[in-house]
Amino acid sequence: CTGQNKNICMTKFLMWVVEAGFATKVTLLFLVKSHTQNLCDRLFNQLKIGMRTRDIYDEKSLDAALTTSNAETISVQRVDQSTANRWKKFKVQLDEFYMNPSS
Repeated sequence: CTGQNKNICMTKFLMWVVEAGFATKVTLLFLVKSHTQNLCDRLFNQLKIGMRTRDIYDEKSLDAALTTSNAETISVQRVDQSTANRWKKFKVQLDEFYMNPSS
């Protein structure tokens, strides 16, 4: 099923993040239905608050809206097109390094 495939891909990605040295520890949460208020949700709500009071017409104004009231928790970094293109096939690269779990 697509949900299981997404979880497998995310698990592989998080393993890679630690092994590549981008993080020393990663916590993956599988939330119980109807109990979905976690840190990610709270940060997303903070982002929405910053965007409600501004007219956003371009990337620069979006970045400003996202970071103005959240500078201590959010850092926006834009990537160029060549970097973005490398990420498009990232799942294929993950599959080369990590096996799928047996069912």
